[in-house]
Amino acid sequence: MQSIGSAHWGLEFHGVSVSSASSSVMFCNEDPSTFRPGQTTACGIIPDSGTTLILGQPDHLSTLFTQMCDSWNRCSSNYSSSGNSWSKSEVFQALLYDCHSWMSGSSDLSALNKELPSIWFNVAGAGGVHQSYELSAYDYVMMASASEVSLIAERSVKKTYPTFLKDHAQMRNKEDSICMAAFGEQDYVTKANGPVWILGTPLFYRYNVKFSLASPASIGFNPAACGTCSGSLMSTKDLEEVRQPPTRLRKFPQLLRNPRNTSLPL
Repeated sequence: MQSIGSAHWGLEFHGVSVSSASSSVMFCNEDPSTFRPGQTTACGIIPDSGTTLILGQPDHLSTLFTQMCDSWNRCSSNYSSSGNSWSKSEVFQALLYDCHSWMSGSSDLSALNKELPSIWFNVAGAGGVHQSYELSAYDYVMMASASEVSLIAERSVKKTYPTFLKDHAQMRNKEDSICMAAFGEQDYVTKANGPVWILGTPLFYRYNVKFSLASPASIGFNPAACGTCSGSLMSTKDLEEVRQPPTRLRKFPQLLRNPRNTSLPL
């Protein structure tokens, strides 16, 4: 897909679909007639391997987590029985924190992917080519121990970890497994492309991302496994290990890498 960016590699962003690629989206689908002067897209998105999390507008993330709760039976039933003292977004995050209570073990990926919905990022290039790219629960959920949560929260991106979740985690055994969605908040709004999301490492673990320098510049996402290439620094054994399916959740890093130069236009 042809890049729309001038200061960054970027694409049009048409929101996130939950449970299926054809599901409706609740943000970044504005009618062009409502755009501000100079605005050309509802939203933009930047793939960045140097950013740990997937970063988006706070109101977008709240809407997304609400949709994900609606599509997760455990979450929707817990919300109904909670007396609505928490929002669906909060219930979704709290249930992830308590993953040790409903996953049989830290490597039980089948339970995770069976329960939580997949999500699809809907993007388009400058030429109008539209694609949807799936991230499963394994791709967007990471794990840490309860003892690490406070340190991660202190180093997190803005309000990624709300206070109620920090307090919730402190009530757990320090050795309990805590799961967290690999999303964070950012306020990055551009004149031409509106609110801009950053697609961090979860995208790069799932897809081979190609940045073409040919004119016009373009970006591609390939779901195929890594392959050999001439002069590769990886041994054949290493490449075979890369191709193996995952056996456990990725560990949440204590130090999150944040994007730079988000004051620049897309």
